[in-house]
Amino acid sequence: MSTTATHQPVEVEFTGAPMYELPLDYRQTVRAFTVAVAGPGRHIGELPHLFVVDGYSTESAWAKVLAWYMVEHETVDALVVAGESFEGAPPRVGSYWHDLRAEYARQEALDDLADQAAEMVAGFNEETRDLADRPAEHETAVGDAAFSAWPLVLQLAENDGRD
Repeated sequence: MSTTATHQPVEVEFTGAPMYELPLDYRQTVRAFTVAVAGPGRHIGELPHLFVVDGYSTESAWAKVLAWYMVEHETVDALVVAGESFEGAPPRVGSYWHDLRAEYARQEALDDLADQAAEMVAGFNEETRDLADRPAEHETAVGDAAFSAWPLVLQLAENDGRD
């Protein structure tokens, strides 16, 4: 959501003190957090953008969203607006926000697939290291590995970010 109708003040950045005083709210349960981020557009009156992520604490949710915002918009000129950030998701009606929960779940699934693939490659290398002088056996091992990896390829295709 980007509007330039009226200038909205953003919390003052501190020079000699911590930027935020975050509560110690780490719990063993994942929950939704709404995080407001003001990017470079704040200098011309653009409103903060709202994002929803899952996290164990306010600090982790803020860090997730701020990092995502900086990478996505290729800028470090961004800050969390503490007064507009809170635990929970905003109401579905009457507000516009970006739900990053599915993106982070997708990324976690891709990370798991990458770990599984790395284990398969390490296993393949271990099993075939003595087959350099036996090409027929090596080709059989390659075929077996390709067959074993096919489920990972299918899972990867399912996690392409499209619904």
